[in-house]
Amino acid sequence: GSNGAGKTTLLRTLAGVHPAHGGSVWLQGSDVTAQLAHRRVQQGLALVPEGRRLFAEMTVRENLLIAQEHRGSQRNGEAGWSIERVVQALPVLGPLMNRPAGALSGGQRQAAAIARALMTNPTVLLIDEVSLGLSPRAVDDVYRHLEELRREAGTTMLLVEQDLGRAMAFAD
Repeated sequence: GSNGAGKTTLLRTLAGVHPAHGGSVWLQGSDVTAQLAHRRVQQGLALVPEGRRLFAEMTVRENLLIAQEHRGSQRNGEAGWSIERVVQALPVLGPLMNRPAGALSGGQRQAAAIARALMTNPTVLLIDEVSLGLSPRAVDDVYRHLEELRREAGTTMLLVEQDLGRAMAFAD
């Protein structure tokens, strides 16, 4: 959809950032419409917001640890996401762990924002404007990482993307 069509509002409503003015939001058979955003995170719903919204003065590691503090329980006997597992899935982050998030490139910030969301152990990952403001190479890198995550993690991804061709090629 075009700018102003409601894509971001929809994702933010699903995540509990905006209240639903009608209908309902269900997650794994439970109505979560009235639940606050942090409760939805604990139940397995994570949002990678447009603009990444990292804590710029904190290191990448600190951003990940904050997310870990608020995560839901491990699911289906999985070990859950740890910093080590995130670095395996998103190797670009390995050498950046002690760097302030504000000093990262756009593609690195997007990888860090995705990693932060993964640290909450999501079953559903909402990703808003995944390629916004990124160079073509950074977009390729982010999509390669998302493809690996999709194969590895078994997490459902709902993706908002400007590039319809790219989104359709990624979708299953």
